[in-house]
Amino acid sequence: MFNLIATLGGGYGDEGLWNNSVIATYFRRNSQFLATYKGNNTGEDLSQELYSFDNDYSRTSNKYVLLKN
Repeated sequence: MFNLIATLGGGYGDEGLWNNSVIATYFRRNSQFLATYKGNNTGEDLSQELYSFDNDYSRTSNKYVLLKN
């Protein structure tokens, strides 16, 4: 099953403004795919939407641990 959701917005004033997002999903019996794109030039901060679902954050942490033998 394939699903595509798109939201496009635009406006004008002194400059042209845009705000958009696209979400694509694909599911099969043995595989799945999820992709998201968001962008804008309105000044909305999208970084607050990033979130890790990993409990220990080991894949997203910039901290390194040195182990001594």
